[in-house]
Amino acid sequence: MPHVLARIDLAALRSNYNTAKDLAPNSFNFAVIKADAYGHGSVQCARALHQADGFAVATIEEAVQLRQHDIDKPVLVLSRFCQPDEVKDVQNFNLMPVIHSHYQLDILISKHNSRQPINAWLKVDTGMNRLGMNAGEFLSMLNRIENSGCVNAVGLMTHLACADETDNEFTAVQLKNFHKLAIKTNLPLSIANSAGIIAWPDTRKHWNRPGLMLYGVSPLSPNKTTGSNSPIDKAMDKKLQPVMRLVSRLISIRTLKRGEGIGYGQTFVADEDINVGIVACGYADGYPRHAGTGTPILICDKPSRLLGRVSMDTLAVDLTPVSDATVGSPVLLWGSSRLSVKEIAGHAGTIAYELLTSVSNRVPRQYID
Repeated sequence: MPHVLARIDLAALRSNYNTAKDLAPNSFNFAVIKADAYGHGSVQCARALHQADGFAVATIEEAVQLRQHDIDKPVLVLSRFCQPDEVKDVQNFNLMPVIHSHYQLDILISKHNSRQPINAWLKVDTGMNRLGMNAGEFLSMLNRIENSGCVNAVGLMTHLACADETDNEFTAVQLKNFHKLAIKTNLPLSIANSAGIIAWPDTRKHWNRPGLMLYGVSPLSPNKTTGSNSPIDKAMDKKLQPVMRLVSRLISIRTLKRGEGIGYGQTFVADEDINVGIVACGYADGYPRHAGTGTPILICDKPSRLLGRVSMDTLAVDLTPVSDATVGSPVLLWGSSRLSVKEIAGHAGTIAYELLTSVSNRVPRQYID
């Protein structure tokens, strides 16, 4: 086996999609597979998700890759359609761009050269203040589209800013803002991301956009007041199945004497003699450099901890709880009910999204169906 390997469980991926469907049985779903399906492999995940109603990506390049691998379901391009030379690909590969500005409509109209109109979703800003039209722009955009003859508005969407916080009232504010615009049109609606699907039933409209939950991770954050996870988050953590297992093995074992440190900066110094294992995985593979001493890890399926700083190609672990470990012993870095990527992200001061999308190309993906 390679020194570091990402095992991708496609059956778990489908199960998680079905969980999203069960929560909103009357909605269609764009399965979000942008950023190479959050590091899991977009083409392989698209092929596995045969029950998906469509797919959502971030860029034209990601969408074209799907088409070139014979993925023929609807493909939504969420954010990065903004260049005139991309209109040709939109037409040739039957893609659906999301229009969030008049500039995008300008280039669609100016570069359109087909008998068929381009189907596009419209995006309005309801408080995220990132991408999307305001109320005044939305009405003028509808008028321009109706008069263009070359663009067909097929849906209306917005994006939620705080849906991961179940005690944050801003989601209700966004819903109110969205519906003020939605009543002016009969377009299908899309609001819910993973957090919306899980925690905000009123955001589940005609089309949902499940992303992180497909990969087995609940996006919900702990309650700001209590610091604890909500009951619905705990339920989702049990229901969703990890899709990626990041695994490696020990490549060296050494004894660290009392008073000796290990790794760059010697940030860990032993207070007694201990056995230390060196694992073939580092930040160049995608393991977070900011994970420090105490970050959990499984060696031979037994819990242990990270020691010192993560290096580019290796990290050090405490072998005290694993007396039978040898060179070659298996190491699980994340991806089970006992060791989630969300937990590792917490120790590194980041989020699961970043860890999953940071697993580098030098880590082979092994697909299990």
